[in-house]
Amino acid sequence: MRFGREGPPLTEAQRNVKRNLERILNPPRPRLRDRAMRPVWWTEELWSRHVRHRKLHRMLDGMRAHVEATMPPDWRTPEHEARSLQRLRLAIAKDAQRELIRQSVVETDKRDAERAAIDESTRSENP
Repeated sequence: MRFGREGPPLTEAQRNVKRNLERILNPPRPRLRDRAMRPVWWTEELWSRHVRHRKLHRMLDGMRAHVEATMPPDWRTPEHEARSLQRLRLAIAKDAQRELIRQSVVETDKRDAERAAIDESTRSENP
């Protein structure tokens, strides 16, 4: 059985770290004033969020009205939606085709590099 300290004494910085960790893990109890004011602060925060979101939604409504005013009149019609979907389908197909081409180019480059390495090794063996 060992008596005394477990290790060397802590430095001032180590004591500060230990004290800070203790305070973070076991914070002191809030003061009575803070506990009494908590519902007031909660109500203020709730009202502030409500007002802030109300302003945000007003701004978004204004932006939506501006966009609708500047767009052509046929953009809300089913024909326009069908054209938009068709453009999206074509774009997706083109992206898939580009990806296939990119993959084939990468595979071709790999094959060319392997062939060049084989050719180089055969040249060094047979001068």
